[in-house]
Amino acid sequence: MAGERGLHTLRLETGRLFTEAIGLYTASGYVRVPRFGPYAACAESVCFEKRLSAPQGAAVLGV
Repeated sequence: MAGERGLHTLRLETGRLFTEAIGLYTASGYVRVPRFGPYAACAESVCFEKRLSAPQGAAVLGV
């Protein structure tokens, strides 16, 4: 799992015409964020991210 590998945020990209994917991502707790990386200049891209909870017993650091 991502959390077990030390990852705290998952990011993904899809196209604006893929409404089913957008619905799945939002229903799964992803929130829309500004386009990033190679997708920053692509008007067709829609980007999302989901913050993972810290593992039990782990210290939570300020962002």
